[in-house]
Amino acid sequence: MKVGLTYDLKDDYVFQPDDPPDAATELDTEETIAALETAIRASGHRTIRIGNARSLMGAAMEDDLEVDLVFNISEGLEGRSREAQVPAILEALGIPYTGSDAATMALSLDKGMSKKIFRSERVPTPDWFVARSAAEVDEWDVEFPAFVKPVHEGTAKGVTAQSLVHDMRSLRRQVSRITRTYRQAALVEEYLPGREFTTGIIGNGNAQILGTMEVIIADPAEDHIYTGASKAEFEAKVVYKPGREIEAPLRRKVEAVALAAHRALECRDFSRVDIRCDAQGRPCCLEVNPLAGLNPRTSDLAFISKFEGITYEELIERILSEAIGRTRRHGRRSQSSVRVRETAASA
Repeated sequence: MKVGLTYDLKDDYVFQPDDPPDAATELDTEETIAALETAIRASGHRTIRIGNARSLMGAAMEDDLEVDLVFNISEGLEGRSREAQVPAILEALGIPYTGSDAATMALSLDKGMSKKIFRSERVPTPDWFVARSAAEVDEWDVEFPAFVKPVHEGTAKGVTAQSLVHDMRSLRRQVSRITRTYRQAALVEEYLPGREFTTGIIGNGNAQILGTMEVIIADPAEDHIYTGASKAEFEAKVVYKPGREIEAPLRRKVEAVALAAHRALECRDFSRVDIRCDAQGRPCCLEVNPLAGLNPRTSDLAFISKFEGITYEELIERILSEAIGRTRRHGRRSQSSVRVRETAASA
């Protein structure tokens, strides 16, 4: 097959004067794109670099885009639906792609909306409310401690040790920081003091657990919180415990919640679900990542796969196989009306 790659590179991001320092943290590196190309080619396919949503639209308008399938890891740049942009364009063009569709991408990125789905589908999740200003905090009966983060970000953007608040003054300060710095509402969530896990899932109607690992924050300064800093400096600040070392009854409960969350948002092909336990040790879903990071050296999904004896190449092949099988079951346009030129990097 001819497989196109859609992505947003950190090196292409142009910082604006009022951007937070972690504005580009979700975007991918050249290392990730090169690893994906190598893994896809190892499965016998050709790869063609397309790039971000604007590059995709440009190629389409120039009738310069012909691919059998797109492997999509594009995060988008702006707005709460940014992860849905490339899927929506590809759907309009009739081109199949890996991963979840535009509806799921938009819902999952907005944590307030996704938690409404979890609640309606009886997926356990911490209590929450969305505050668009510090003044709105007074309208809610808040139980402390509470946790504050941007409502539509990923990769722990905006999450620091100060995100855990113990009183109204700190809560207002953190909500104000989020709304001012990230120009969006804040999610104020019940704080769960228990253990934290992340679970990888592969598949569609017959979705299955890829594996689970426990996330243990080793740096006391992070106050047991998986912050943006701890993610970036994971080698020094985080210990990842493989699933085989987690008590079997607890692991089964964690994975049952993760699978229910994956299905509730109707994720496709793969996802990674973040779970944290409450004070009674009951697993609750924090969020679903249908566009989980795929860097072979630094991403949680790659760590999970390695713990389960699955190579990076095998992980990518399984994601591709799920997308190909799903496409064949549901059909597609016989041929795209546009073509893609191979870049020098894909030669």
